[in-house]
Amino acid sequence: MDASFALLLKLGRRGTGRHLRPISLELRRPNPGTDRHAIFFDCPIHFGTERDRIVLNAPDLDLPFPGHNPELIQMLTPRWQTPCARPRRRSQSVSR
Repeated sequence: MDASFALLLKLGRRGTGRHLRPISLELRRPNPGTDRHAIFFDCPIHFGTERDRIVLNAPDLDLPFPGHNPELIQMLTPRWQTPCARPRRRSQSVSR
């Protein structure tokens, strides 16, 4: 999840030309013991949480993307409109 959130934030920063700063970041994984996350995300980070979540500032979501590609956005929008749901695993049982 770290990489997905980093990619999302990097895309927002490059697209808007601003240093977007999330409100907070929650990651289920344990703290790696480095400051890389804090330096990149520039927000409070909580490790070992119940779920992975990045909280963004609502006004940042309305910032324009100069030079954006409407065709690419149209292709990506259906996936982004679905929450970051993980595919459910079917339970498997084995009988002997």
